[in-house]
Amino acid sequence: MMLFFSFGFISLLVFAIAHKNPHYVGDRTSMVHLFEWKFSDIAKECEKFLGPMGYGGVQVCIIHLYSIINNACI
Repeated sequence: MMLFFSFGFISLLVFAIAHKNPHYVGDRTSMVHLFEWKFSDIAKECEKFLGPMGYGGVQVCIIHLYSIINNACI
């Protein structure tokens, strides 16, 4: 029981630390959501606008979320 409690406490502590420190560079604090964008367009946007303007991060869709499967085994 004590092992379970210790594991739970450590898990919550790690989550709290990770949530507090999002690993942005320097004093950057903003994040942009670029869902359903092409990866080449995301790269261009980051290099030409978001990076120079001081944005800290970009969230994108999961790659397999919109994948098309032609040969589905059912």
